[in-house]
Amino acid sequence: MTAMVERAVDHVVVLVADDERAALAERLQEAGFALGDEVVERNLGINCHLLVLDGGGFVELSSPDPSGPLRHDPEITRSLPRLMTISYTTSDAAADLAHWREAGGAEDAEVVAGNWVRKNGVPGYYVGAAPERIRGVISFQLQERRLFPLPYLGHDRPAPSVRRITVTGPGAKRWEQRHRDLFRMPDHDGVFLAGDTEIVFRHEDADSTELVVTFAVPNPLPPLAFSAGGRFEFEAEAG
Repeated sequence: MTAMVERAVDHVVVLVADDERAALAERLQEAGFALGDEVVERNLGINCHLLVLDGGGFVELSSPDPSGPLRHDPEITRSLPRLMTISYTTSDAAADLAHWREAGGAEDAEVVAGNWVRKNGVPGYYVGAAPERIRGVISFQLQERRLFPLPYLGHDRPAPSVRRITVTGPGAKRWEQRHRDLFRMPDHDGVFLAGDTEIVFRHEDADSTELVVTFAVPNPLPPLAFSAGGRFEFEAEAG
């Protein structure tokens, strides 16, 4: 039997047009998020706003830089804003890739790596693994915190948490299997756990695979629907 691995939500990525990124960040701040930083990821050519999540993670609002490689990729830039990627923590991406090769089912897996510079000029880099090429549809991946140390573990105020991730549509069955066999997450009667976050898969007929990310926030807002990929929902923080 495959040993389960303790994971947590590392970050949630929304791709958004450059001229809409600040307005979306302000909308999330109305719900109770704090703007943690602004970052440039040089390898992808994207500019980001990072909003703090409980546990040190963040919501990443990313915009293709006009001079970057994503600028003219229609698979990536069509229908913005687009809810794209959920990353979970891993302590060893190389070991995860080795496990995937042994387990099978991730023949198109790729290393996820790059470098970034924060607004204050501090550089850094990250490394992780994705079970398939990330191009224009929702995806899940793993990312090493020891190489991309999250900047918000010492944040000075309570931060929203990811309460639930719901996956529906034609990709739900595939991603459910990958959460079990590749990500090796605990499964409780069909509900997977990443720390305190529940991940639920609904095998419903739909034209595309979509995500609903539900946050616990101090000021719940109406659902925030994106042009593609799904939506954010907001629930009141407990007690």
